[in-house]
Amino acid sequence: QSSLHAASGSGIIVLARVDKERAKPSANYPSTWRDWESAPRDLPEQLRRAFSLASRVSKLGPRAELALSQPCWTPLAKASLKRGVSLISPYETIVTDRLHAVLISRMLGRRVIAVDNNYGKVFSYLDTWLSDDPGIKRALDLSTGLELAEQG
Repeated sequence: QSSLHAASGSGIIVLARVDKERAKPSANYPSTWRDWESAPRDLPEQLRRAFSLASRVSKLGPRAELALSQPCWTPLAKASLKRGVSLISPYETIVTDRLHAVLISRMLGRRVIAVDNNYGKVFSYLDTWLSDDPGIKRALDLSTGLELAEQG
C-alpha cells in the first residue's frame, strides 16, 4: 500500500530529463514534454561547500558538517517530493527517464512507461527491485514510451 495519497488522475505526461543523464543526450524534445522542476542547480553545491568550510573552521570535522547539513537537506528533500507529487498526481500515466518520477508515480498508483537514462540507472533499479511490478512497462525511448501510453 502506498504512503502517498492522491485522487485518480487522467491523461499522460512525459517527464523527460534535460540534464546530462537524459535518455538521448542529443535529442530535441517537444515543448509539451516537461522535466522535473528542482531547486537551483548550484544550491546543493553551495551548501556542501559551506558545510565543509564550517567543519574545517570549527575543528569538529565531519560531525559538524553532518550536524549543519541535516537541517538543510531535509526541507530541500521534502520540497522536492512535494513538487514531484503535485506534478505527477494529475495524470494517470507517466512516461519518464527519471528514476524518482518512476518511484513516486508508482507510490501514487499511476501507470509508468519507464525509459532508461543514458547510463542504465533506471532499468538497473527496476531489474533489482521492481521487475515484477505490473504497473511499469519499459520503452527504448520516450517517443516509443508515449506511443505505448497512448495505446493504453
